[in-house]
Amino acid sequence: MTTLQPDFMRLFWRFYRMPEHKRDTEEIQRARRACERHYRLIDAELEQRRYLAGDRFSLADIPAGTTLYRYQKMGLDTALPARAAEWYANLCQRPAFQNRVMTPFSELRGRESF
Repeated sequence: MTTLQPDFMRLFWRFYRMPEHKRDTEEIQRARRACERHYRLIDAELEQRRYLAGDRFSLADIPAGTTLYRYQKMGLDTALPARAAEWYANLCQRPAFQNRVMTPFSELRGRESF
């Protein structure tokens, strides 16, 4: 999370929060490639286990899962590696994840400040 979260937030702010006429396409692509690398690393971790820290859901799954929700819903053409996609689909079935993470955020689109 020490690298995924900052890279994801860079992408989120530069793509989703930035008004379209102010977007820096090259910076968005750099941030997007960084996120894709992180999600491939998650996929590799899931080769040996069902969740990030083992075979049971844990605190390790929550922060990475929250980035994926917005990554998948902010309007970019995204694809996840197979194991990461399955893991994320499992997270999306959890009621707490649905109620606390899978919430609308459209009011943030193109809004540079709070």
